[in-house]
Amino acid sequence: MAQAEPDIVCLQEIKSINEGFPAERFEELGYSVALHGQKGFNGVAYFAKLKAALKPGGRVAIIDFRLDAPAGAPRHMQITAKQIEAEMAAAGYARAQAFDFLTRQNFLVFAPAPD
Repeated sequence: MAQAEPDIVCLQEIKSINEGFPAERFEELGYSVALHGQKGFNGVAYFAKLKAALKPGGRVAIIDFRLDAPAGAPRHMQITAKQIEAEMAAAGYARAQAFDFLTRQNFLVFAPAPD
């Protein structure tokens, strides 16, 4: 996170209720934390609404396990980097950066797509 310096970091499907999430760790890094635990989730709708919270020039970083990683969500719940990009495009974003220094995760940074 120090290298990419995202304005907003979104963690999707963290499998934690609000009270169990370690918000203080993110607050120590200077981030405000907004949580919304629910049983169902629609990432495209969430990220489309999130654009209104971005500062001018703001970006969203998504870090998710790669399909070939030995850890992470069960296989049937995993998505590829291309699928993440497609969902973000549907929510009105374009990929701004991609980093490959993480050995088990995709690290993708998105900015609102030009209108």
